Amino acid sequence: NKMHNLLMEKLAIDDIIVCPHDAGDDCRCRKPKAGMLLDGAQKWNIDIKKSFLIGDTWKDIDAGKSAGCKSILIDMPYNKDDAADFRVDNLFSAADLVHTLE
Repeated sequence: NKMHNLLMEKLAIDDIIVCPHDAGDDCRCRKPKAGMLLDGAQKWNIDIKKSFLIGDTWKDIDAGKSAGCKSILIDMPYNKDDAADFRVDNLFSAADLVHTLE
């Protein structure tokens, strides 16, 4: 909660949505399922088809694909075999890509 409060205070973030479950709970919100993304899109009236999921793991990318987002994978040594719509070097490059594609 302290980290979330700090992020909300320092950055222009509207919301933070968290799955409190572990893998054994088989909930609809834990990645790679798309529940958190779909719930957030509904809450904030976001067109998920025009949205981007930016992440660094296959679970992030699969959640985005399941929700209907375009996916941007931040390149890391542990995800070389993971596929996404786009692959970038860092979060800044991902933000630039989203801006370019809008």
